[in-house]
Amino acid sequence: MEQRRELKSGEIDLIEYLAKKAEYPLNKFWHCYYKASPMNDGGMGSILLIPDGHSCKERMFKAQISECTLKDTDGTDIIISLNIDQDDYLFELDIWKCDFTPVISKIEDWIF
Repeated sequence: MEQRRELKSGEIDLIEYLAKKAEYPLNKFWHCYYKASPMNDGGMGSILLIPDGHSCKERMFKAQISECTLKDTDGTDIIISLNIDQDDYLFELDIWKCDFTPVISKIEDWIF
């Protein structure tokens, strides 16, 4: 069974930054209609974004719409991608640390 939770403030800020960069329209209260489900990514922090009324099983990746690169506190690059599903809903916030180790810094501390 998938675990769902509210989006954290740092996740909301990061998604809004990436969406704006991609010119992907978000309404003011978009985050009220999505839940986050942590992904099994070895502690990097990726999340599935689940719109109200949807399940993870019925959705499929369509495209990456935006990306940015940050540095973790140990100097390792972190690549962050915002992806959409087949219906153009937000699908996932994919966080990948280039050396495959867990992310050390907190998302709230990232400057983008």
